[in-house]
Formats: sequence, C-alpha cells, structure tokens
Amino acid sequence: MPLDARPIAIKIAVLSFFALSIIGICCGHLPYTICTRAIAGALVIYISAVVAVKIINVVLLDVIISKFLNHQEKRKNEPE
Repeated sequence: MPLDARPIAIKIAVLSFFALSIIGICCGHLPYTICTRAIAGALVIYISAVVAVKIINVVLLDVIISKFLNHQEKRKNEPE
C-alpha cells in the first residue's frame, strides 16, 4: 500500500512556509523578502518531500515483494 506523496508534501511545505516566515520576521527583513524566501523555501521543501516519499514507497514495496517471494519459496520447499 504505497503512501500518497502529495498530501504529505503539502502539509510539510505549508509548515515550512510559516516557519520560514516567522524566522524572517524575527530577523527583521522586509515583508517582500520574507514572502519570496518563504515561497522559494516551501517550493524546494515540497519537491524534496515528494521525492522522499516516492523513495520510501519504492523501498517499502521492494521489502513487501521480497518477503512475499521468500514466503512463496519456503512454501514450495516444504515437504508435503
């Protein structure tokens, strides 16, 4: 059962957008600078999260398939 990458990545990107905005406010930057940096950071984090979730899906599916194949092989080798 693969994970859906989009909702996970959107949640992470929105949280990072607000975190980057708060950091920009604390540093005393101009609002335009805060907004552009937060949007750029959220976009990079969104893309990174999508890629990470897809990699996790590949690894999990590989493990599930290998376990299934090992189980089938054990059942085939068992004496009847």
